[in-house]
Amino acid sequence: MSSRLKGMRSSPPLTVSVVIPVYQGQGTLPSLIQELVQFTNVQKTPEGREFRVTEVILVWDRGPGASDHTMRDL
Repeated sequence: MSSRLKGMRSSPPLTVSVVIPVYQGQGTLPSLIQELVQFTNVQKTPEGREFRVTEVILVWDRGPGASDHTMRDL
């Protein structure tokens, strides 16, 4: 099979949504989001399947602290 045909049969990268419950996350959210940025580019699993993060959903529970402000800033 030609490499051109192989490329046509490959599946598009999986899209991944990351859901993060936020409780007093003002100190940890910025670095967590920064770590996730690299996964917005296409990556491969150890088995070779391509994926990328397409959205990050922050779920705030109205807990104490300034998490809501941090979330807005991000």
